[in-house]
Amino acid sequence: MENAKKLWTTIDCQKVTIAELRAEIEQNKLDMAKYLNQAIDMQAEIERMKEKPICYWKEDKTDEGVWDTSCGERFVIFDGTPNENKMAYCPYCGCVLEEKEVAAEIETLQEVNITLMNACEKYQGEIERMKRIIAEVPSMAARIEKEG
Repeated sequence: MENAKKLWTTIDCQKVTIAELRAEIEQNKLDMAKYLNQAIDMQAEIERMKEKPICYWKEDKTDEGVWDTSCGERFVIFDGTPNENKMAYCPYCGCVLEEKEVAAEIETLQEVNITLMNACEKYQGEIERMKRIIAEVPSMAARIEKEG
């Protein structure tokens, strides 16, 4: 009889453990559904961001901390820049916020890159021409020797 009690106690403990595991599994399912919905929302936000135009902000050099927006507003930042303050959207028009200085710098770098690529192509052609001339030097030297 004592063994039977121990067995039933063990079975009851296992039932509790199984019930706890089932509850945990259900909670995990709920958490996974929540995270999936968040991921779907984030993807939708990314798609919306791709469609939004950009609002360029440029700091007013004569008035420190004042930023002019391309949507026609002005914004005061007491410390840092919009990027340093992790501002992603213009609070006035809701467009993606981009600092004009940064955009201009990127554009300048792209122009410099194109210029360098063009120069490399040009000089690559010159290098190839010089290689052909150098390759002809021995035969030219031999010809001059024969004629001389």
